[in-house]
Amino acid sequence: MITANVEYDKKALIGLMRFSVVDKPWKWAIYGAFFLFALIFMLCSIGNNILPFSIIIFVFVCITISFTLFGYFINPIIKMKKFSEENIVLNHFSFEDSAIKIESKSKKRNGSSEIPYSAFTRIDESSTTFYLFVNKTSALIITKASITDGTTDELKSFLLSKIPNKKINKLSAK
Repeated sequence: MITANVEYDKKALIGLMRFSVVDKPWKWAIYGAFFLFALIFMLCSIGNNILPFSIIIFVFVCITISFTLFGYFINPIIKMKKFSEENIVLNHFSFEDSAIKIESKSKKRNGSSEIPYSAFTRIDESSTTFYLFVNKTSALIITKASITDGTTDELKSFLLSKIPNKKINKLSAK
């Protein structure tokens, strides 16, 4: 049986929030390409009658990129301002045959739950973490360093065998 002990602290939760905003590096490349296109289009239209249109496109692209950067860097920090030591949760994950069993302990409450493998919609893997998504924004965070029984490769193989029709998306983001 594979197990992991993961502490859900402020750093882990901010990491998940940032990860879910922009989880693929190619999105940043697309933003950069749109920015360069809009900038070049605007500079080439100086002196033409389409300059106002090109300025509108440039401003729209800049606003889109600004909202993404805000969502990635600022918003998680704002959301976590009220996070305190009492909110830190230590989760013990046991990867059983039919489900993942979770035992949670914190200063405020203790509990246990079970999530069947069929409930997961997506699995992403970064260089340090597995994210097991149950919907677009909620995930179990399993850091590779927190695996106590078993190895990273064993966990990966186990998840692939238990979660139907899913693959593990390899990401370059941390």
